Amino acid sequence: MRAIRAAFTWLVAVRYLAGNPWAAVTDPNALKRVRRLQVECTVPLDLWTRMRATLAERSELQGPSAPRWRAARALLLVMGDGGLRIAEAAAVTRDALAWMPADDDTPASWLLEVIGKATSSASCRSATIASTRCARTGTIAGWTSMR
Repeated sequence: MRAIRAAFTWLVAVRYLAGNPWAAVTDPNALKRVRRLQVECTVPLDLWTRMRATLAERSELQGPSAPRWRAARALLLVMGDGGLRIAEAAAVTRDALAWMPADDDTPASWLLEVIGKATSSASCRSATIASTRCARTGTIAGWTSMR
């Protein structure tokens, strides 16, 4: 697109054309690649630890509310570990997951591709528990099966 636009601009500049037909064409929005997720801890560590323990305890329960607690646990783990927004975490599907084998310094884990706010795209390593749920059910939150 840029080459065509530049060519028509040049043709107008050297007076081969009276006007630029590409002046009315808008460029499509391109996905911007985010270099690194900006993760700031907004929940104090002791509260995060208690919240994880409570969700782990409640997700082990049996009964009609158990799937919702497991989905809530997976959603919060992905949001906390990856620094994702609610909409980003809820929209993640199985296709966005890729298994990353262990490297020298990095343990094996799931790599999650996320389409973020506006047109940004990012990759983040994800908690094994939450990503395993996504790999099993097709979505992290599992909202489609719970409504």
